[in-house]
Amino acid sequence: MKKGWLLGGLGAAVLGASLVLGLWFRGPRLPRRPAGVPAGAEWAGRGGSGRFFLVEGRQGAIYAIQVFEAGSGAQARTTRWRLVGFARTALIADEIAGLEGGVILLKDGSKLLPAD
Repeated sequence: MKKGWLLGGLGAAVLGASLVLGLWFRGPRLPRRPAGVPAGAEWAGRGGSGRFFLVEGRQGAIYAIQVFEAGSGAQARTTRWRLVGFARTALIADEIAGLEGGVILLKDGSKLLPAD
């Protein structure tokens, strides 16, 4: 057996395994957007516990955010939320970490509590 062939075969095997693993572990898969979820809503959360969030605006510390269920697209929560934490001039959906126990968690540690 030739030494160069063995190293060449091993290199091809490593390259093939890297390609397969790269496709397998390319990150979290976002769920398909259900029919009831508006196009501007963004996905946030972990795995099956995530939701779609649509940030519509704010008045003072009160934000208008719609929360939609991932599976059905049904509106899940109130649309008025009160900010507790770091002050901000605006909120974008990308800052939302998820929804736990009826509270929207933000990536910087702030929270949004139901205002109604």
